[in-house]
Amino acid sequence: MTTGVNLLVGYLAGVVAVTGTTPLDMASTKLQAGSVQGSLATVLWKTFQQHGLSGLYDGYGYNLALCTNPAISNTLFDQIKGIILQRQGPSATLSSFHAFVLGAFTKSVAILVTYPLTFLKTLLQAGRETTSSRDSLESEPSDKRRRFKTLAVLYSGLGAQLLKGVLQAALLYMAKERIEVSASAVVRLLVKLLRVRSVRASIAGPT
Repeated sequence: MTTGVNLLVGYLAGVVAVTGTTPLDMASTKLQAGSVQGSLATVLWKTFQQHGLSGLYDGYGYNLALCTNPAISNTLFDQIKGIILQRQGPSATLSSFHAFVLGAFTKSVAILVTYPLTFLKTLLQAGRETTSSRDSLESEPSDKRRRFKTLAVLYSGLGAQLLKGVLQAALLYMAKERIEVSASAVVRLLVKLLRVRSVRASIAGPT
């Protein structure tokens, strides 16, 4: 697939996933932020009673935009992996170390691009007010300083997100590559065994 098609397919797959999980994401965020009390089911029911279906899908727009995160990461990984393997030869495979490093790099790029949306979505779902942050930005006398502070606010907490997301993605890609290599080896072995069995059967002839 081309890069554009790869991105589109990854994005659409993400849209399907977040459509089903946004209510759970919203409820768990509220619980973690301490803005509500009770079980996950209780939070979902109370939210539905107070705000209807739209309340369950608070932050859904942000989630739709954030579907670009795995799409960017997966597309970058596949494209760079293809370049590496093309240079190494047709039978080459990506080592565990290279898969880990490449997965960490591509996820870092995706997080850096989409983190402001992640931050704003968390604020919305947690039910926190952003008035104080907005007032502090408006009090800045310099446009340049205001822009800098805006970036600082939007990227607050980035370090923890990078550490968690990058390590998780790196391990995931490394495991994925090893599983693909092992599965390919098993398939080749089965094909070889079937061919040997077929040859032996043809030599033996009908009984």
